[in-house]
Amino acid sequence: MIRTGIFKLKINPVIRVLVVSDLLGLSGLTLILPLFAVFFSNRIQGGNVEVAGIAYTVYLLTKSFTQLPLAYILDKTKGEIDDFNLMFLGSIIISFIPIFYLFIKTPLHLYLVQFIFGFGQALTFPSYVAIFTRHIDRDEEGTEWGFYYTVIDLAGAAAMAVGGAIAYNMGYKPFFITISLLSLASSFWLLAIKKQMKAK
Repeated sequence: MIRTGIFKLKINPVIRVLVVSDLLGLSGLTLILPLFAVFFSNRIQGGNVEVAGIAYTVYLLTKSFTQLPLAYILDKTKGEIDDFNLMFLGSIIISFIPIFYLFIKTPLHLYLVQFIFGFGQALTFPSYVAIFTRHIDRDEEGTEWGFYYTVIDLAGAAAMAVGGAIAYNMGYKPFFITISLLSLASSFWLLAIKKQMKAK
């Protein structure tokens, strides 16, 4: 058990690793959101706000229709190794999405990348939540979920505020590469808890 923060919160070591991983990964990907419509409207052939909206719809539909059957399979499989492996694989896939954005030339390319993005999230989300839930300390459920959402929301707010400024000063290519590397670091950070995953 680890005590951390101003309020002396009790944070399980596995929970702490998961939160830091999401902090790195989601903060980087959130930086893209303010630029999404503008970037693809100006950079791809036939791109406009409508295309950006359809692209986001493709992502959400893919994630929504894929994650439920995956979650069902995970629940029917004993142990946490399968959860961890899917979470790690999904995180790696997501890490390359910003790099893929740099090679998009047409709306169809964008829709394909968003499909991959949604699939990666479908692999990651149910397994992440399953591991998180199993390792929450008894009588600390609200505190630890609250800690997670507070950290992630504050990081997301900061990322949204500075995303446009960073892209403007760095340029899109180094910007997306930096986000990809940040997301990749968050994926490998997860390896810190692999040995603590229950086999059965």
